[in-house]
Amino acid sequence: MKTFASSAAAATLAAAFFLTPLLSAAAPLPALRGDGARVVDESGKAITLRGCNLGNWLLLEAWMQKWDIEDQQTILRTLEQRFGKEKSQQLMETYRAGYVTPRDFELIKTFKFNVVRLPFESLLLMDESGQMRPDAFKWLDRALEMAENAGVYVILDMHGAPGRQSTDQCTGERGQNRLWSDESCQKRMTELWTKIAQRYRDRTVVAAYDLLNEPYADFHTDIRSNLIDLTGRCYKAIRSTGDNHLIIFPNALGRGVTFYGDVKAKGMKQVAFTDHYYAGLFGSPSTVASHSAVLGRTIPETDAYVQRVGSPMLIGEFNVVLERCGGDAMMRRYFDEFARRGWMGTMWSYKLLKPTAGVESDNWYMVTNADPLPAIDVRSSSLEDIEKYMLDLATMPLAVDEKLRSALTDEFAPPMPLPPLDPLPQSAPPTRAVKGWKLIDVDTDTKGGVSESSDGLAIFASGSDIFATRDSFSFLQQTAPPAATLIASIADLANSDVYAKAGLMIRFGDPSSSDYASSPFVMVHAFPDGGLGFTVRDRAGTAAVETKRIVGPLPRRVALVRDRSRVDAYADDGADGWVKLGSAEIAHAGPAQIGVAVCSHHGGLLTRALVHDLSLARIARLPGNISEHAKPASPAGSNLLSNPQFNFGWQDAKVESGKQYAFTILAHREAGGDLKGQTISIAIESTVNGKQVALAERSVDVEQLESAGGVSLLRVSAAAVSDQMRVLIRPPTNAACVVVENASLIPLPD
Repeated sequence: MKTFASSAAAATLAAAFFLTPLLSAAAPLPALRGDGARVVDESGKAITLRGCNLGNWLLLEAWMQKWDIEDQQTILRTLEQRFGKEKSQQLMETYRAGYVTPRDFELIKTFKFNVVRLPFESLLLMDESGQMRPDAFKWLDRALEMAENAGVYVILDMHGAPGRQSTDQCTGERGQNRLWSDESCQKRMTELWTKIAQRYRDRTVVAAYDLLNEPYADFHTDIRSNLIDLTGRCYKAIRSTGDNHLIIFPNALGRGVTFYGDVKAKGMKQVAFTDHYYAGLFGSPSTVASHSAVLGRTIPETDAYVQRVGSPMLIGEFNVVLERCGGDAMMRRYFDEFARRGWMGTMWSYKLLKPTAGVESDNWYMVTNADPLPAIDVRSSSLEDIEKYMLDLATMPLAVDEKLRSALTDEFAPPMPLPPLDPLPQSAPPTRAVKGWKLIDVDTDTKGGVSESSDGLAIFASGSDIFATRDSFSFLQQTAPPAATLIASIADLANSDVYAKAGLMIRFGDPSSSDYASSPFVMVHAFPDGGLGFTVRDRAGTAAVETKRIVGPLPRRVALVRDRSRVDAYADDGADGWVKLGSAEIAHAGPAQIGVAVCSHHGGLLTRALVHDLSLARIARLPGNISEHAKPASPAGSNLLSNPQFNFGWQDAKVESGKQYAFTILAHREAGGDLKGQTISIAIESTVNGKQVALAERSVDVEQLESAGGVSLLRVSAAAVSDQMRVLIRPPTNAACVVVENASLIPLPD
């Protein structure tokens, strides 16, 4: 009886929320369109669309309610296995009926937002066979009705495509990624957008169609050509219905959107582009400098493209999350920057639920539950508990992140100083050859160049990366002899990105071939912070594998030694010898090139690598001794730290505002214990808006440090934003696996 009563209540709630008309029907919103790079209404007035995502509603992401389960499909399968198909569907209807209601749209408006991005899963509308469900548009209709009554626009976002567009859980099912290899999935996607356009072509509450969320495949394969084809097919399908809404083309992972070229020249109209910005969260350092790079480099680079092709831009997802990266004040910087350029912006996300009550720091949400929630496990919680959780969604008290709301709605933005960026070259010299070396650009839109001085060579290059399955870089090269020793000093590398690279490469293949960007190679390279990488692609078209080692800062001598199919990589040991970084066997019968490879990690931006003492010997022998350990010297200068021997923790030091400082530690790893997953971090912090924010940070795997008998030098630098700096050393979980020998904070020359 108890289960029946609960089921009846759930069914009643779902029916009530869907079948009951909203009480206050609003007049249709003005239709929007693209006018050059801006969005305008019917009168031609520019409209700034700023808002949020309604994540975890029409496609569940378990992490957004602290459920320990893989993905939405696992949730659905588990519910069906435990309670039957009818009951599981009823539970999901109850969930959808309560997770977003009219009160949520009213809360969204208090943030001065006028648009929501609505993530949905294709299976909500169309089954795996390609048949539309009888109630296919029930929840999209409901969302548009609530939004229109609130005076809020909607961007429809296909978050989970047929077959799934990546291996990530946010597609609805982890590990699939069938969209790119299964033509039937692509056909279903174009048919589904046709159906959506037929239904909503006259609905002015719809601001745009976001064709495909994060099409990142296996996170290695370059799918730009696939994207161009699939988005083009979806564009034609939508336009065939007479629908003239903005159609948004997605970015490729790490490649931005510029690869689409001039879509208007291809006859496409009312096309916009989208990207997602998560600086400091998924790979780049968790510092304000990472956000400064997005605001000062990535955004202007992208804006130059959209202004040139005359298309609007949507940042469909972004969030600062971390207080130490500027938190609420940095979020305001992003929204203001988007508005200044006429871009659309929708933060991730509106709501997140959790067992604990109230707003917490370092969060992903605008609102959360005000009271504690039961910890639900769909594998073991009772039907009664799951139903009650879902029934309570519509009426549970919500807590608003008031600091975020104030930061986004106050007349004046809170101060958020950004650290200066390293100056980058604005153009490359026209010279393309020097002393027997010839520069070629591999899969880049921006040409590189080379110049020569008494100190050595300066190589100017763009390129998105040398990694994954396809590379984009500039290569100063010549034909590689069967036996060769190439040596150079990487003296400096302009910090266009933390993953910019400069180093020595041997590459196997024909440079004139279209497949050369996917050729096998071996490379030893430096990053701007002085970290070293040994990267290998042993077969054409496969994902490159990179291993890192921390020796010391630039300048750093590196070497490649080739003996036919075998290639060894070395770096100087900080004294007069070498340490070996790795070896590779490349079985390739064709031609090979050897030289210096440079990549800015930004397709439209140039970096500059200074290379000294470049030499090529036609013999497979490295001059000098080979050591087991590196031993870089301590940095010179006046140490401002009162305790240079502190192991872990923090120290404050008096500094001069505006001046650059370097924080350095010498450390090594100890033998014994499992080092997997152990990291050590160093950082420079300062106080901004009463909070500690990270100006610079570097985290490294303990495995990358020199072992006992050697030493690694870790260094970060930043400009002071006040008269006090805090330096930190964050230990690994197993603090005994690292020994910090010395620490210093030294002013850098002006």
